[in-house]
Amino acid sequence: MSYLGKADCHLCDREVDVSANRNGMAYYRCAACGAKLETKHARADRALRAKVRPFDAPDDAPANPAPEPAANPGKSPEPPQPNNPPRAPRRAGFWNV
Repeated sequence: MSYLGKADCHLCDREVDVSANRNGMAYYRCAACGAKLETKHARADRALRAKVRPFDAPDDAPANPAPEPAANPGKSPEPPQPNNPPRAPRRAGFWNV
């Protein structure tokens, strides 16, 4: 089973990994929504492979220099506290109606 690249899930539009099974047909399983797509015919396999973004090897990517750290902004202001008091506890249970 070889890795082919990335594509978008047909149900939730999240990024999924597309692989090829033992027969060479493309498939994927979406972990987010649980959908799975397995191609059984050559036409379906071509349609799925057309949507696959090919895998780029990380070694082939150009090296990006590390960004410079931002200047220290100092102490951040405290967020304002809500001015409403907490709700009074309510009586609960069958006999405390």
